[in-house]
Amino acid sequence: ARFTPGGGVGYWFVPIVNLWRPYHVHRDLAARSRAGNALTEDEVRAAKTPLVDRWWTTWIVAGLLGNVSARLAVKAQTLPQLRTVTWLQLAQDALIVLTAVLALRLLRGVSTAQQRWLPREAPPLGPPVGMAAAPAPSLARLAAGTALPFSTRSARRLLWRIAVAL
Repeated sequence: ARFTPGGGVGYWFVPIVNLWRPYHVHRDLAARSRAGNALTEDEVRAAKTPLVDRWWTTWIVAGLLGNVSARLAVKAQTLPQLRTVTWLQLAQDALIVLTAVLALRLLRGVSTAQQRWLPREAPPLGPPVGMAAAPAPSLARLAAGTALPFSTRSARRLLWRIAVAL
């Protein structure tokens, strides 16, 4: 895949890049999900994803309408100007609702497609191969707070490393 999970989330927060890169991430996700992740990079780029295209178009147009209506609202002083701003904002709201519906359909489609090619039974949970299972902590140790395998400081350090890795 061209994109990491961290990039898939992070691109939404990078100015300018967030105007096109999340679209590419979702296009790849939809195409690869339908094909069981067996497509080459060229096949993914050539894949047709009309639902992603409609979702992204409504998202961008709603954002543009919101920007235009906000700029006009600041300058509006007459009743006809306020009506225009109100209609633009209503149109933006309708597009946002449509965008949300399309996003839900997109996510449902990706989930359904991935469920088709994922194994039906999950592998058994347990310790990694070659490692023994840790004994269950006693209730007394849990109550005393000494059953935790790491300190609060090391837990914060671990969470920080995970966040930086994303």
